[in-house]
Amino acid sequence: MRRLSAAFLVIAAIGVITLTIVSELWRIFPQTSALIALAPQFSAAAAVLAVGAVLMRRRLLAALCLGAALWNGYLIWPDVAPFAAPAEAHAQPVLKVVTFNLLWDNPDLDATADYLINSGADVIGLVEATGRSKLALARLQSVYPYRVDCVGEMHKCQTMLFSKYPVSAAYSGPINGRYPYIAIARVALPGGPVTVGVTHLRLPFATRSRPPLMATVLDPPEPVLSGVPRLDQSTEAANLAAFMASQPADLVLVGDFNSTPWNPVQPAFRAATGLDNRGHVLFSWPSWAWPIFRIPIDQVFVRGRLEVTQARLGPNVGSDHLPVEAEISLRP
Repeated sequence: MRRLSAAFLVIAAIGVITLTIVSELWRIFPQTSALIALAPQFSAAAAVLAVGAVLMRRRLLAALCLGAALWNGYLIWPDVAPFAAPAEAHAQPVLKVVTFNLLWDNPDLDATADYLINSGADVIGLVEATGRSKLALARLQSVYPYRVDCVGEMHKCQTMLFSKYPVSAAYSGPINGRYPYIAIARVALPGGPVTVGVTHLRLPFATRSRPPLMATVLDPPEPVLSGVPRLDQSTEAANLAAFMASQPADLVLVGDFNSTPWNPVQPAFRAATGLDNRGHVLFSWPSWAWPIFRIPIDQVFVRGRLEVTQARLGPNVGSDHLPVEAEISLRP
Protein backbone atom coordinates (compact mmCIF):
# COMPACT_ATOMS: atom_id res chain seq x y z
CA MET A 1 0.00 0.00 0.00
CA ARG A 2 2.82 2.38 0.86
CA ARG A 3 4.48 1.69 -2.50
CA LEU A 4 1.18 2.33 -4.32
CA SER A 5 0.69 5.59 -2.43
CA ALA A 6 4.20 6.70 -3.29
CA ALA A 7 3.63 5.91 -6.98
CA PHE A 8 0.38 7.89 -6.98
CA LEU A 9 2.12 10.80 -5.27
CA VAL A 10 4.91 10.86 -7.84
CA ILE A 11 2.51 10.64 -10.81
CA ALA A 12 0.22 13.35 -9.43
CA ALA A 13 3.15 15.63 -8.63
CA ILE A 14 4.68 15.19 -12.08
CA GLY A 15 1.27 15.97 -13.61
CA VAL A 16 0.76 19.22 -11.67
CA ILE A 17 4.35 20.39 -12.21
CA THR A 18 4.18 19.58 -15.93
CA LEU A 19 0.89 21.43 -16.40
CA THR A 20 2.31 24.44 -14.55
CA ILE A 21 5.31 24.51 -16.87
CA VAL A 22 3.19 23.98 -20.00
CA SER A 23 0.89 26.87 -19.03
CA GLU A 24 3.91 29.19 -19.20
CA LEU A 25 4.73 28.18 -22.79
CA TRP A 26 1.97 30.37 -24.25
CA ARG A 27 4.49 32.60 -26.03
CA ILE A 28 5.36 29.58 -28.19
CA PHE A 29 2.07 27.69 -28.05
CA PRO A 30 -0.66 30.33 -27.49
CA GLN A 31 -3.41 27.85 -26.64
CA THR A 32 -1.57 26.75 -23.50
CA SER A 33 -2.54 30.10 -21.96
CA ALA A 34 -5.92 28.49 -21.26
CA LEU A 35 -4.22 26.44 -18.52
CA ILE A 36 -3.35 29.63 -16.64
CA ALA A 37 -7.00 29.78 -15.59
CA LEU A 38 -6.36 26.73 -13.40
CA ALA A 39 -3.59 28.38 -11.34
CA PRO A 40 -5.66 28.30 -8.09
CA GLN A 41 -6.35 24.58 -8.54
CA PHE A 42 -2.71 23.89 -9.44
CA SER A 43 -1.54 25.83 -6.39
CA ALA A 44 -3.86 23.97 -4.00
CA ALA A 45 -3.04 20.56 -5.48
CA ALA A 46 0.72 21.22 -5.42
CA ALA A 47 0.54 22.35 -1.78
CA VAL A 48 -1.28 19.15 -0.77
CA LEU A 49 1.21 17.04 -2.71
CA ALA A 50 4.12 18.88 -1.07
CA VAL A 51 2.78 17.90 2.35
CA GLY A 52 2.38 14.31 1.19
CA ALA A 53 5.94 14.29 -0.14
CA VAL A 54 7.27 15.59 3.18
CA LEU A 55 5.41 12.86 5.05
CA MET A 56 6.91 10.26 2.72
CA ARG A 57 10.36 11.85 3.05
CA ARG A 58 10.61 12.71 -0.64
CA ARG A 59 12.48 15.96 -0.16
CA LEU A 60 13.19 16.78 -3.80
CA LEU A 61 9.61 16.07 -4.77
CA ALA A 62 8.37 18.18 -1.86
CA ALA A 63 10.57 21.09 -2.96
CA LEU A 64 9.31 20.86 -6.56
CA CYS A 65 5.68 20.74 -5.45
CA LEU A 66 6.21 23.66 -3.09
CA GLY A 67 7.77 25.63 -5.94
CA ALA A 68 4.76 24.91 -8.17
CA ALA A 69 2.37 25.92 -5.38
CA LEU A 70 4.21 29.19 -4.75
CA TRP A 71 4.49 30.03 -8.45
CA ASN A 72 0.79 29.54 -9.09
CA GLY A 73 -0.02 31.46 -5.92
CA TYR A 74 2.22 34.28 -7.12
CA LEU A 75 0.27 34.43 -10.40
CA ILE A 76 -3.12 34.87 -8.79
CA TRP A 77 -2.33 36.84 -5.63
CA PRO A 78 -2.61 40.39 -7.06
CA ASP A 79 -6.07 39.54 -8.40
CA VAL A 80 -7.66 37.45 -5.65
CA ALA A 81 -6.42 39.70 -2.81
CA PRO A 82 -8.20 43.02 -2.22
CA PHE A 83 -6.05 45.32 -4.32
CA ALA A 84 -7.41 48.72 -3.43
CA ALA A 85 -8.45 50.07 -0.06
CA PRO A 86 -12.15 49.40 0.53
CA ALA A 87 -14.59 52.25 0.19
CA GLU A 88 -15.63 54.15 3.29
CA ALA A 89 -18.16 52.24 5.32
CA HIS A 90 -20.70 55.05 4.93
CA ALA A 91 -20.37 55.20 1.15
CA GLN A 92 -23.64 54.32 -0.54
CA PRO A 93 -23.69 52.30 -3.75
CA VAL A 94 -24.75 54.37 -6.75
CA LEU A 95 -25.21 51.35 -8.98
CA LYS A 96 -25.97 47.65 -8.69
CA VAL A 97 -25.15 45.64 -11.78
CA VAL A 98 -25.74 42.00 -12.68
CA THR A 99 -23.79 40.30 -15.45
CA PHE A 100 -24.90 36.90 -16.68
CA ASN A 101 -24.08 34.49 -19.50
CA LEU A 102 -27.55 33.13 -20.26
CA LEU A 103 -26.33 30.02 -22.14
CA TRP A 104 -27.58 29.63 -25.71
CA ASP A 105 -29.98 26.79 -24.86
CA ASN A 106 -30.85 27.71 -21.28
CA PRO A 107 -33.65 25.29 -20.31
CA ASP A 108 -35.05 27.43 -17.47
CA LEU A 109 -35.58 30.93 -18.83
CA ASP A 110 -38.63 31.46 -16.61
CA ALA A 111 -36.42 31.04 -13.52
CA THR A 112 -33.86 33.33 -15.14
CA ALA A 113 -36.49 36.03 -15.70
CA ASP A 114 -37.79 35.67 -12.13
CA TYR A 115 -34.26 36.02 -10.74
CA LEU A 116 -33.41 39.08 -12.85
CA ILE A 117 -36.68 40.86 -12.04
CA ASN A 118 -36.11 40.33 -8.31
CA SER A 119 -32.34 40.93 -8.35
CA GLY A 120 -32.59 44.57 -7.31
CA ALA A 121 -30.10 45.48 -10.03
CA ASP A 122 -30.15 48.90 -11.65
CA VAL A 123 -28.52 47.59 -14.81
CA ILE A 124 -28.32 44.04 -16.19
CA GLY A 125 -25.85 42.88 -18.84
CA LEU A 126 -26.53 39.61 -20.64
CA VAL A 127 -24.59 37.60 -23.22
CA GLU A 128 -25.41 34.50 -25.26
CA ALA A 129 -28.89 35.94 -25.77
CA THR A 130 -30.98 34.50 -28.59
CA GLY A 131 -34.35 35.27 -30.14
CA ARG A 132 -35.86 32.64 -27.83
CA SER A 133 -34.34 34.11 -24.66
CA LYS A 134 -35.19 37.65 -25.78
CA LEU A 135 -38.84 36.66 -26.05
CA ALA A 136 -38.77 34.87 -22.67
CA LEU A 137 -37.21 37.91 -20.98
CA ALA A 138 -39.71 40.38 -22.44
CA ARG A 139 -41.44 40.63 -19.06
CA LEU A 140 -38.34 42.34 -17.63
CA GLN A 141 -39.70 45.49 -19.25
CA SER A 142 -42.04 46.01 -16.30
CA VAL A 143 -39.00 46.67 -14.09
CA TYR A 144 -36.40 47.56 -16.73
CA PRO A 145 -38.13 49.75 -19.32
CA TYR A 146 -34.89 50.67 -21.11
CA ARG A 147 -33.17 48.05 -23.24
CA VAL A 148 -30.22 48.10 -25.63
CA ASP A 149 -29.65 45.13 -27.94
CA CYS A 150 -29.43 43.96 -31.53
CA VAL A 151 -30.50 40.35 -30.98
CA GLY A 152 -32.39 39.16 -34.04
CA GLU A 153 -31.39 42.28 -35.96
CA MET A 154 -27.69 41.58 -36.61
CA HIS A 155 -25.90 38.37 -37.45
CA LYS A 156 -24.43 36.76 -34.30
CA CYS A 157 -25.57 39.59 -32.03
CA GLN A 158 -25.95 38.18 -28.49
CA THR A 159 -25.53 41.10 -26.06
CA MET A 160 -28.36 42.77 -24.14
CA LEU A 161 -28.37 45.64 -21.66
CA PHE A 162 -31.36 46.40 -19.41
CA SER A 163 -31.71 49.52 -17.27
CA LYS A 164 -34.19 50.92 -14.74
CA TYR A 165 -33.08 54.42 -15.68
CA PRO A 166 -33.15 56.36 -18.94
CA VAL A 167 -30.24 55.77 -21.29
CA SER A 168 -28.53 57.81 -23.97
CA ALA A 169 -25.71 57.33 -26.48
CA ALA A 170 -26.88 53.72 -26.74
CA TYR A 171 -25.27 51.26 -29.13
CA SER A 172 -25.37 47.51 -29.67
CA GLY A 173 -23.36 45.76 -32.35
CA PRO A 174 -19.81 45.04 -33.49
CA ILE A 175 -16.99 47.41 -32.61
CA ASN A 176 -15.78 49.23 -35.71
CA GLY A 177 -16.96 46.37 -37.88
CA ARG A 178 -14.98 43.81 -35.88
CA TYR A 179 -15.60 41.40 -33.03
CA PRO A 180 -16.56 41.46 -30.22
CA TYR A 181 -20.14 42.69 -30.10
CA ILE A 182 -21.04 45.11 -27.34
CA ALA A 183 -24.17 46.68 -25.85
CA ILE A 184 -23.35 50.01 -24.22
CA ALA A 185 -25.19 53.10 -23.03
CA ARG A 186 -24.90 56.12 -20.76
CA VAL A 187 -27.25 55.49 -17.83
CA ALA A 188 -28.85 58.48 -16.12
CA LEU A 189 -28.50 57.33 -12.50
CA PRO A 190 -29.78 59.53 -9.66
CA GLY A 191 -26.18 60.13 -8.58
CA GLY A 192 -25.06 61.15 -12.06
CA PRO A 193 -24.55 59.50 -15.44
CA VAL A 194 -22.41 56.38 -15.75
CA THR A 195 -21.55 54.51 -18.94
CA VAL A 196 -22.22 50.77 -18.75
CA GLY A 197 -21.35 48.14 -21.34
CA VAL A 198 -21.56 44.36 -21.69
CA THR A 199 -19.55 42.14 -24.01
CA HIS A 200 -18.42 38.57 -24.67
CA LEU A 201 -14.95 37.51 -25.83
CA ARG A 202 -14.39 34.20 -27.56
CA LEU A 203 -12.64 31.12 -26.16
CA PRO A 204 -8.81 31.17 -25.91
CA PHE A 205 -8.12 28.56 -28.57
CA ALA A 206 -8.41 29.93 -32.12
CA THR A 207 -5.18 31.37 -33.56
CA ARG A 208 -6.36 32.39 -37.03
CA SER A 209 -7.88 35.86 -36.79
CA ARG A 210 -11.41 36.15 -38.04
CA PRO A 211 -11.89 38.67 -40.87
CA PRO A 212 -13.63 41.99 -40.22
CA LEU A 213 -17.41 41.81 -40.37
CA MET A 214 -17.55 44.58 -42.97
CA ALA A 215 -14.37 44.38 -45.04
CA THR A 216 -13.36 47.25 -47.29
CA VAL A 217 -10.26 47.87 -49.37
CA LEU A 218 -8.82 50.38 -46.93
CA ASP A 219 -9.60 48.79 -43.58
CA PRO A 220 -7.42 50.33 -40.84
CA PRO A 221 -4.96 48.00 -39.11
CA GLU A 222 -6.36 46.04 -36.20
CA PRO A 223 -5.51 47.26 -32.69
CA VAL A 224 -3.03 45.12 -30.79
CA LEU A 225 -2.09 44.51 -27.16
CA SER A 226 1.52 43.77 -26.30
CA GLY A 227 2.65 40.74 -24.33
CA VAL A 228 -0.42 38.60 -24.98
CA PRO A 229 -0.96 35.19 -26.64
CA ARG A 230 -1.43 35.24 -30.42
CA LEU A 231 -5.10 34.32 -30.28
CA ASP A 232 -8.38 35.65 -31.66
CA GLN A 233 -9.33 36.39 -28.06
CA SER A 234 -6.36 38.78 -27.79
CA THR A 235 -7.34 40.49 -31.05
CA GLU A 236 -10.88 40.98 -29.78
CA ALA A 237 -9.57 42.31 -26.45
CA ALA A 238 -7.37 44.81 -28.29
CA ASN A 239 -10.30 46.03 -30.39
CA LEU A 240 -12.42 46.31 -27.26
CA ALA A 241 -9.64 48.19 -25.44
CA ALA A 242 -9.31 50.76 -28.23
CA PHE A 243 -13.06 51.37 -28.06
CA MET A 244 -13.17 51.57 -24.25
CA ALA A 245 -10.32 54.06 -24.20
CA SER A 246 -12.55 56.49 -26.10
CA GLN A 247 -15.48 56.23 -23.68
CA PRO A 248 -16.28 58.57 -20.75
CA ALA A 249 -14.15 58.26 -17.63
CA ASP A 250 -16.82 56.87 -15.29
CA LEU A 251 -17.29 53.48 -16.90
CA VAL A 252 -18.47 49.97 -16.01
CA LEU A 253 -17.76 47.05 -18.35
CA VAL A 254 -19.13 43.59 -17.60
CA GLY A 255 -19.42 40.29 -19.39
CA ASP A 256 -17.94 36.90 -20.11
CA PHE A 257 -14.26 37.42 -21.01
CA ASN A 258 -13.46 33.69 -21.24
CA SER A 259 -10.27 34.43 -19.32
CA THR A 260 -9.28 34.98 -15.70
CA PRO A 261 -7.88 38.22 -14.27
CA TRP A 262 -4.36 36.71 -14.15
CA ASN A 263 -4.39 35.65 -17.81
CA PRO A 264 -1.86 37.83 -19.75
CA VAL A 265 -4.69 39.35 -21.79
CA GLN A 266 -6.35 41.03 -18.82
CA PRO A 267 -3.36 42.96 -17.39
CA ALA A 268 -2.71 44.24 -20.92
CA PHE A 269 -6.37 45.20 -21.25
CA ARG A 270 -6.32 46.99 -17.88
CA ALA A 271 -3.19 48.92 -18.84
CA ALA A 272 -4.70 50.01 -22.17
CA THR A 273 -8.04 51.16 -20.75
CA GLY A 274 -7.61 52.14 -17.09
CA LEU A 275 -10.37 49.65 -16.27
CA ASP A 276 -9.79 47.45 -13.22
CA ASN A 277 -11.33 44.19 -12.04
CA ARG A 278 -8.90 43.18 -9.30
CA GLY A 279 -9.87 42.34 -5.75
CA HIS A 280 -13.34 40.88 -6.34
CA VAL A 281 -12.69 37.59 -8.11
CA LEU A 282 -15.73 35.29 -8.23
CA PHE A 283 -15.53 31.69 -9.43
CA SER A 284 -18.57 31.61 -11.69
CA TRP A 285 -18.01 28.82 -14.25
CA PRO A 286 -19.05 26.04 -14.58
CA SER A 287 -22.09 26.43 -12.36
CA TRP A 288 -22.53 22.67 -11.89
CA ALA A 289 -19.04 22.14 -10.43
CA TRP A 290 -17.97 22.44 -6.81
CA PRO A 291 -16.64 25.95 -6.12
CA ILE A 292 -13.07 24.67 -5.80
CA PHE A 293 -13.21 23.49 -9.42
CA ARG A 294 -14.69 26.66 -10.95
CA ILE A 295 -12.83 29.50 -12.64
CA PRO A 296 -13.62 33.26 -12.69
CA ILE A 297 -14.27 34.20 -16.31
CA ASP A 298 -17.22 36.59 -15.77
CA GLN A 299 -15.81 40.04 -15.06
CA VAL A 300 -16.81 43.42 -13.65
CA PHE A 301 -14.43 46.23 -14.67
CA VAL A 302 -14.70 49.82 -13.41
CA ARG A 303 -12.74 53.02 -13.81
CA GLY A 304 -12.93 56.73 -13.10
CA ARG A 305 -14.49 57.54 -9.73
CA LEU A 306 -16.18 54.14 -9.50
CA GLU A 307 -15.16 51.21 -7.31
CA VAL A 308 -16.72 47.85 -6.58
CA THR A 309 -17.62 47.72 -2.90
CA GLN A 310 -19.40 44.35 -2.86
CA ALA A 311 -19.51 41.44 -5.28
CA ARG A 312 -21.17 38.04 -5.01
CA LEU A 313 -22.50 35.16 -7.06
CA GLY A 314 -26.16 34.76 -7.86
CA PRO A 315 -28.14 31.49 -7.95
CA ASN A 316 -28.03 28.75 -10.54
CA VAL A 317 -30.87 29.56 -12.96
CA GLY A 318 -30.33 27.24 -15.88
CA SER A 319 -26.99 28.38 -17.30
CA ASP A 320 -23.53 26.84 -17.07
CA HIS A 321 -22.49 30.21 -15.57
CA LEU A 322 -23.57 31.73 -12.27
CA PRO A 323 -24.66 35.39 -12.36
CA VAL A 324 -22.25 37.94 -10.89
CA GLU A 325 -23.77 40.75 -8.80
CA ALA A 326 -21.75 43.86 -7.99
CA GLU A 327 -22.50 46.99 -5.98
CA ILE A 328 -20.53 50.00 -7.17
CA SER A 329 -19.87 53.21 -5.24
CA LEU A 330 -18.66 56.62 -6.28
CA ARG A 331 -15.41 57.91 -4.76
CA PRO A 332 -15.50 61.55 -3.68
